[in-house]
Amino acid sequence: MSALQNIPRTLREEDERDKIEDELLLKASEMDALLTKELNQLSMNDRELTMEEIHGAHANKVKRMEESRLDSVLEQLQIELDAIQDERRRAYNIALGMNSTYVIERKFRTTFFRAESYDAKKAAIRMLHFLTYAREKFGENALLRPIRWDDMSDKAMAILEEGSMQILPARDNAGRLVLSLIADAGTGCPLVDRSQMCFYVFNCLAEDSLSQLLGVVVVFFMHNFVTAGIPEVEHRKGLIQILQAVPNRVSACHYCFPNTPFFHTLKAAFLLASGKESRTRSRFHIGTVTELVRYGLMEENPEALEKIVEIPHHKDYLFGKGQAIMKHQGNIALRALLKERLSCWENAAFKEKSSICWEIIHEVAQQGGRFLRDTPQGWFVEVEPDSVRKKVSIAFRDMLKRARRNNRGGQQQEKAQVAGVSSADTYLPFPITLDHAIQAQTYNDLNLSRKIPPKRQKVRTGEDDDFSEKMFCNFSMNNGSS
Repeated sequence: MSALQNIPRTLREEDERDKIEDELLLKASEMDALLTKELNQLSMNDRELTMEEIHGAHANKVKRMEESRLDSVLEQLQIELDAIQDERRRAYNIALGMNSTYVIERKFRTTFFRAESYDAKKAAIRMLHFLTYAREKFGENALLRPIRWDDMSDKAMAILEEGSMQILPARDNAGRLVLSLIADAGTGCPLVDRSQMCFYVFNCLAEDSLSQLLGVVVVFFMHNFVTAGIPEVEHRKGLIQILQAVPNRVSACHYCFPNTPFFHTLKAAFLLASGKESRTRSRFHIGTVTELVRYGLMEENPEALEKIVEIPHHKDYLFGKGQAIMKHQGNIALRALLKERLSCWENAAFKEKSSICWEIIHEVAQQGGRFLRDTPQGWFVEVEPDSVRKKVSIAFRDMLKRARRNNRGGQQQEKAQVAGVSSADTYLPFPITLDHAIQAQTYNDLNLSRKIPPKRQKVRTGEDDDFSEKMFCNFSMNNGSS
């Protein structure tokens, strides 16, 4: 009887769920219309710049301000900070009251300036949001120094150690760092812990000077997301606060969703929480994992931090072994450059060869590349110029040897073809006489001894000496029988 009573209730729940999904799909379509409207409101120039920034084609157009001009521009930032006299300034005033040198450091303020493309007013607002959020989540120590790993809670540390949110080890084609977020990052943890984790990671991204100029790319992978429900309003507000406070510019945000009604609704929730500027830089990739494979990143592509280089740039040349280094874009470009200069280097005198090596080193440097080697700690360091010159010279010699060896092989093949004799015909398929058999066996033993280390070579016994004779006898008997 109880089962019969549950049938209408189950049907009612399904009907209600269908109605909710229809309403959510309607909201999702409304957000799509809003996004289209905002894109259409942009001028032709702004729309083109936005598209270039999403696809990483803006690297050459990024404003790079000279150090001499930066001082005068930072004065404008101070003027804008002084002009703001409301609640947003509270954390900043507390920092000044604590005699904090951190909030007045040139490096700290420049980060916000670059994040807002040198707009002083926007940079001032972002800086105040940063201080307010940092004080709220990490305490007043965050007003005195950069946020550290041990400032986070144990739960926030545990989330990061899971690897659900991490900076990828390779940059994109434009040289931007890529932040990857897998859907289950921090699932079940309080909002405070997740907020600490996100804020800390974005602060780490801000330490990269190239990311300050080009922005960062964020990739959300939602295919393993447990559909427990749409993020609460509190979570959406938290996302907005983080995006407004972090000292970074998100130049592109990619969402990878399955093609289901729930995720279409989730798409609307993300767009609603992002704000107008972030919405225009968001792209949604709907489909299965297999369908999304074509949206892949390069195998290798990197950049630098002073002497220690955590992620090499795609123009850098890496010393080392392995397929990853061989396929590195900088290594491929250098091999092509060496191939172009090989004939000049071959015909040059000794001193001229050294000059050609230095020319190649300078040419790589002018293009923004460096010569790096990896370390046991997992990062890269720059190689001294003299060592680079020697290695370039060795690379020339190795390339020349390979070229000559290939030429000799081609010439021998041509001679064999002219004589009408194939190279395969020079070796007998089996011995004709006992002398031939012994000679062939000795030749094979000689080749084997070159390939196998002494410890692994098998000591031949007298029984093995009968091998050639047995082989010859078998051959003779077969011929006699035929």
